[in-house]
Amino acid sequence: MSNGWAKGGGAFDFTTTSGNTCKIREVSLKDLVFDGIIDNIDTLSNIVNSKIVAKKGRTKAAAAQNGLELLRSASEIKDALGIMDKVVVHVVVEPKVHFDPTDGVYDDDLVYLSSIPLEDRTEIFQRAVQEVKSAEPFRQ
Repeated sequence: MSNGWAKGGGAFDFTTTSGNTCKIREVSLKDLVFDGIIDNIDTLSNIVNSKIVAKKGRTKAAAAQNGLELLRSASEIKDALGIMDKVVVHVVVEPKVHFDPTDGVYDDDLVYLSSIPLEDRTEIFQRAVQEVKSAEPFRQ
C-alpha cells in the first residue's frame, strides 16, 4: 500500500544544473509557516535571485560590482543562507542532509550542507519555494 504518509511520500527526483541528483519532498506553505521559514521567504528570494544566482552575460565590471554588493551585505547574506540551508535540510529526503556539526567532528557516512555546492543548494531552495512564490499576490 502506498500513500502520502509513507516514507518519501510526495518526493521526487531533482537534478541540479551541476548534474547532482537528490530526492526532494514537496513542501506546502503550511509546512514553511510551521517551520518558521515563511516570514523570511520574500527577503530571501530577493537576495538569492539578485545577489547569489549567477547572472548570464554579465561583464567583468558588473561581476566586480556584484562582488562589492555581496561584501556590503554580508550580514544579510549570512542570514539568508541560514534560512536557505534550513529549507534544504527540510526538503531533501535522499540523501539525508545534515547541518554541519558544531563541534567540528564530521561523520564520513553523512552528507553535510557544506559538501553541497552553493549553486545546488540555491536551486533546491528555489524549487522548494515555488508554491510560496506563486502565492505572493495573495499575501500581505
